[in-house]
Amino acid sequence: LDKADHLLTRKEDAARAASLIAAWAEAYVEPEPGKDPPADVEAAETVAPAQDITGEGRILGTVAYMSPEQAEGRTVDTRSDIFSLGVLSYEMAVGERPFKGDTSLSVLSAILRDTPRPLLEVNPSLPRELARVVRRCLAKDPDDRYQSAAALRSDLDDLRRASHAGELRLTALT
Repeated sequence: LDKADHLLTRKEDAARAASLIAAWAEAYVEPEPGKDPPADVEAAETVAPAQDITGEGRILGTVAYMSPEQAEGRTVDTRSDIFSLGVLSYEMAVGERPFKGDTSLSVLSAILRDTPRPLLEVNPSLPRELARVVRRCLAKDPDDRYQSAAALRSDLDDLRRASHAGELRLTALT
């Protein structure tokens, strides 16, 4: 890939991406007892009354960002959102989606059976730690992913601090 073909070309970009992803994770962390939920969550609950539009046996969402359990119509939870964030993070890092296909059905099939090309194979200039975080987000089994947005945020905060301290291990810096 040419440098212009992907979004993360320097270690500062990786830190910026980690900050953005951490901000997303922050919005989805359960509020501490006695504290209000984030405003966007509160507004969504006010505007949209609870409806059973998702559930076991139903598929709803953008195919390219679906988790394996969502693609199979199984019950989803926060870990499904973490998978979707992994897809987006992969795409930000290398400028291509981790699961490819010519049709929606072929993309769903790829999500269920294929392993994405390793990030460092596609973009060797990425920090190994970022590749590890994204790989964990993309685990097929929800039990192998981050179990909460707070756990993901913690790893991303560590990545951001390491970047600012100049401690990231880069395979090749361009």
